[in-house]
Amino acid sequence: MKIIDVEKYNFSKEQLNGFGFKEEEKKLIYRKEILDGSFLIELVLVDSQLLIEVYDLEFDEIYSLFSVDSAVGEAVQNVREYVENLISSILGLADQSGKIGLEVIDYCNKYGGNHVNPFKKHPDILAFVNEKNKWYALLLAVEYNKLNKNTDITTKVKILNLKYPTDKILDIIDNQNIFPAYHMNKKHWISIVLDKNVKLETIKELIDISYSLVK
Repeated sequence: MKIIDVEKYNFSKEQLNGFGFKEEEKKLIYRKEILDGSFLIELVLVDSQLLIEVYDLEFDEIYSLFSVDSAVGEAVQNVREYVENLISSILGLADQSGKIGLEVIDYCNKYGGNHVNPFKKHPDILAFVNEKNKWYALLLAVEYNKLNKNTDITTKVKILNLKYPTDKILDIIDNQNIFPAYHMNKKHWISIVLDKNVKLETIKELIDISYSLVK
């Protein structure tokens, strides 16, 4: 069995029911047969954790190789891909990062709306610059487990890197929604996950702070 902490996603029961989860004994459970009925994926939502188990239907037992990270082979790889795609779809139910990202871009227009694409190979990454062409914000997508080292969630989330007062950084970092900066100086920058767990007004305030610190 594998366990994913999904507290930060704040799913509604309606969203999960619409996806196919059914309530059984006060638990929300999703089941799906894959690979021509050879395996069964079972997902159980308990409190803020998603429990993932895979069953080998041919032998009527738990498919233990799924939980062994070192296991290799075509069958286990196919099962893992099905599970990963399924989890990505479920986590996407709560994704509001696209909408919030547009709000961020719109808000930065107050500072002239100047942004550049600093990495030619990654045109979706935007750096917002001040009148001296210095970055005060960086908008990009990154796998969540590269921010939170204590999770198996590999789904990409949109983040915003901002400068923050060095002497206050440890106070604002919660390692769930606000992290030490991804791929930037962690003494001066933070990464904010752009989802509904951080209020838009708070994000705007942090953008203002970052802009004021970049000179």
